[in-house]
Amino acid sequence: MLKVNTYNFKTNKNVNITVALLADIHYSNKFELENNIINKLKENKVDYIILAGDIIDTTDYLDNEKNRNKLVKFIENLSKITKVFLVLGGHDLEITYNKKYEFDKRIKIWKEMFINKNNIYILDNDTYNDSNINIIGITLTSDYYHKIPYENEEELNKILKNTNYNIYKTKYNILVLHSPQKILCKQNHPLIKGIDLILCGHMHAGVVPKMLRWIPTSRGFISPQKRLFPKYSYGLSKLKIENIETKLLVTGGVTKLSPGLPKCYQKLKYFYNNEFELINIRGNNE
Repeated sequence: MLKVNTYNFKTNKNVNITVALLADIHYSNKFELENNIINKLKENKVDYIILAGDIIDTTDYLDNEKNRNKLVKFIENLSKITKVFLVLGGHDLEITYNKKYEFDKRIKIWKEMFINKNNIYILDNDTYNDSNINIIGITLTSDYYHKIPYENEEELNKILKNTNYNIYKTKYNILVLHSPQKILCKQNHPLIKGIDLILCGHMHAGVVPKMLRWIPTSRGFISPQKRLFPKYSYGLSKLKIENIETKLLVTGGVTKLSPGLPKCYQKLKYFYNNEFELINIRGNNE
């Protein structure tokens, strides 16, 4: 089952748009939700599609030309609906089973795959903006994920400082990065002040089963870094910085259990939804 979680946000800006947030697709040859995803996006008439990392299950999937072509075709089919923005996660850039972190090399492969593809944008510490929206895409580094302490706050602060982006008063500003874990830390407040919405994935809803998702909390059971009861595992959180509100929305992910996990874990998939977020942003022109 593919579940669509809908959010309705009001803004004082002159926009009227619908954004789809998908993360943790973990695309592989076992993935079977392509048509379901495409049909749901068409039904909801989305204006922008954002893929917030872990698009593939492991980056060595791209070492095979047939696999690359299959993935490109899937993303191209999304781009026939509307503009698609890719922000890469750890699984897109590292071979996890042998701890081989070749982020720069792998980013280059991604960009070569989608060069000159209409309506497809890879935001690698880069921005896209039009009359409605300003999208800032952040690529988290191997140091962020693996330098102790894991999900490194100082490393994220450095990445944000080194990314050249503007925040517009008249456009809806969206910041996209794979992991939400350190983005709301106090030292980042000056860098995210004025961001209307932050979009993330990574947390797989903290592995909270669907029957418990009614509990009003963003905490999960366990994080990808094996921390217990992590904050910002799924759903909506809000932060005010000098009386300016920033929203953080974390999707539970299209795929909860990686296809690379042992078969005994795959039997648990019936306890979890495949899901993505639909975000209606309505402003002064409504």
